[in-house]
Amino acid sequence: MTVKEKIVDVLKSNDLMCLSTVDENGMPKARSVDFAMGEDESVIYFMTMKATDKVNQLKNNNDVFIVIDKAGESMEDLSQLRYLKASGKAYISNTPEEDDKAFGTILATHT
Repeated sequence: MTVKEKIVDVLKSNDLMCLSTVDENGMPKARSVDFAMGEDESVIYFMTMKATDKVNQLKNNNDVFIVIDKAGESMEDLSQLRYLKASGKAYISNTPEEDDKAFGTILATHT
């Protein structure tokens, strides 16, 4: 299995990620969010309400760090565990079309 295939497998086999942003004091703030993979493994969608700390923090600094993993039930599970850690940029949707695309992708992933 290639690295890309492993990344796609982690993205497709999990539905919760830890999203870390930077607050107004320069401190990291992490929380779990539902997500879905976009057109390819370089695009990840998540949704939140516009009045959240996440949105305000992303407006000031769109640097993010994510972790996608899950708990192992046994030592054997832990030895097989695959997870993803990555840094990147988050962008806030600016159009109804972008909103619909993100919502549709997340809805299709979680139903």
